[in-house]
Parts: sequence; C-alpha cells; structure tokens
Amino acid sequence: MKKTLIFAAIATAGMIAAPSAQAAMATDAVLTLGPQDGFCDFGLGTYPDACVVAAIPSANYFAMDNDGSGEWENSERVGIEAGTGGINLAAASPAGQIDSVWNFFGGDGWHTTKNALSITSDNGAGNVTLGMAGWNVFWNGGDIDMGQGADAIVTCGVDCADGDSFTLDYNAVVPSGAFIGVAYVLHLSGTVGGPSAIPVPAAVWLFGSGLLGLVGVARRRKVA
Repeated sequence: MKKTLIFAAIATAGMIAAPSAQAAMATDAVLTLGPQDGFCDFGLGTYPDACVVAAIPSANYFAMDNDGSGEWENSERVGIEAGTGGINLAAASPAGQIDSVWNFFGGDGWHTTKNALSITSDNGAGNVTLGMAGWNVFWNGGDIDMGQGADAIVTCGVDCADGDSFTLDYNAVVPSGAFIGVAYVLHLSGTVGGPSAIPVPAAVWLFGSGLLGLVGVARRRKVA
C-alpha cells in the first residue's frame, strides 16, 4: 500500500515538474534586429544597379505620415540599422542598444525604452502582443514618448522561443513636439534571444527531490 502511494506521488511530481512542451517567448527575451534590406521604388530601375542610394528600407524602419494622407509612402520610411544589443524586454534599453543613429529631417535620432516591456498575450504558437509603454524616440535633442499606441503585434516563425525569427509591427501618434498628431508606424524584424521557455519554479523541483528522498528511506527500512 505504502509503495503504491509513493510511486503515485512520484509520477504526479514528474508531471508537475516537467517543463511545458509548448515554448513561449520569455519575459526576459531580447529582440535583436537583423540586417537591413531594401527594394527599388517604381521607376528607379532594377535593384541594386540603378538605385542603391534610393533603395527603400523593408526589413527595419519607422515611417511618419508627414503629408497626412493616411498612407505610408515609400518616401516616408526611415531605415533602422541594428544597435549593439536589441530590445531587452526585462529592462530599459539605453541609447545605441536597439538601433544605430539615424537622421530624420536633419536631426539625429534613435529608439530607447524607458522601462521593461510587458508581454500582454502569447498563444505559444508564434503570436505575441507586447505592451509598448516606455517606448521612446530621441530626436533632435529631445525625448518623445511613443509608447501610447495599442499593443505591438509580434509574429514569429514558429513559437517565439530562443533563436526564432520575429517581426514586430506597432502604430502610434506623435503626442508632442514638431510632429504632434502625425501617425507613426514601426516595423522591425530579427531574432529572438534569451531563455527558450518559462522556467519551472524552484519549489516544484524541491518537491520532487523530497519525494525521491522518501523512496530512499522506504528502501532502507525494507532492507533492515
């Protein structure tokens, strides 16, 4: 009877302690931007021979609806090159970590985060929404709070685990400064880094270890 109870408890502990088979984006993941890509605008020739300089960024960029047309013309895109680290979901990302310096209307700028970004939903199958409160644009000598839009949509190749590819799309409206009221869109792509799954709490592992200890005690009693 006692032996049956012990083995049943061990089996239960094994099911509790086993990591989830469905991987998810870790809360401390780092989204690292991939290399820039580009394409030719209509009428400029065949890339790359005729329009290397005028190539339109397609892998990583932000765009501003400067003419208020409600559309994102190719001429409104500003290419983004990868910084030194990427977007750290668990902590603030300082200047130079997400992207390198870009130039917009004669002023230098870059993106930062003022705090950790939160995962608001994750279906474990490559679809994640990300709260962007704290997303910031530094441009022309000042900070602009761009974290007031709806959640960003992150789409991954498989499950958003470590090493998976991702694209991130986000929309907001400039809340202040020279471009107040202008629509802003962000498109990023690259690789997810960090732990591949949410870690199992230490208490669960300790519970399993304790049960194994009980088995050892029971065996010693039987031998005695």
